[in-house]
Amino acid sequence: MTSETQINELLAKLFAGEATPEEAMQAEEWKAEDLQNKIYFNAHAKIFQLADDDLENSKKGESWKNILLSMAANENSSKVRKIKWAIGIAASLILLLTIGWLLNNLSGKTTLPIVYSTQSESKNVLLSDGSEILIAPASKLIINKYFGNKNRELALKGSAFFFGQA
Repeated sequence: MTSETQINELLAKLFAGEATPEEAMQAEEWKAEDLQNKIYFNAHAKIFQLADDDLENSKKGESWKNILLSMAANENSSKVRKIKWAIGIAASLILLLTIGWLLNNLSGKTTLPIVYSTQSESKNVLLSDGSEILIAPASKLIINKYFGNKNRELALKGSAFFFGQA
């Protein structure tokens, strides 16, 4: 085993942890043969150790970089989740308010009433269903704008005569 290439290959296998027990013994025997061999062996061992440390540090750096990127992505996804949640609540509130407004404004209950009032004379009122009302003096008749469509309710303060349609 005198070839420098063979020695380098043997040492590379040994330092990489890939040498067989026989190859490890050959390397130890070669190192013990001569002081120059021992110096050569130790120099290459140090080079391999430095390279291994650099590789390990590089992997650690990559690992930390990956961890930090993962944490940032997780934080961003958390922010996105919170934003989506807030948008969902806002959309629900808008929907509920719109439905409430529509129900309030499209139902007949919130329409302004029609008011007939008299001071000193009687007044005759013809309703949409064909009924006739004679309001006495100093009286007030309040009718829903949509009287006859949905209901036939009215309010009277004072007195009046009602004439229904057959």
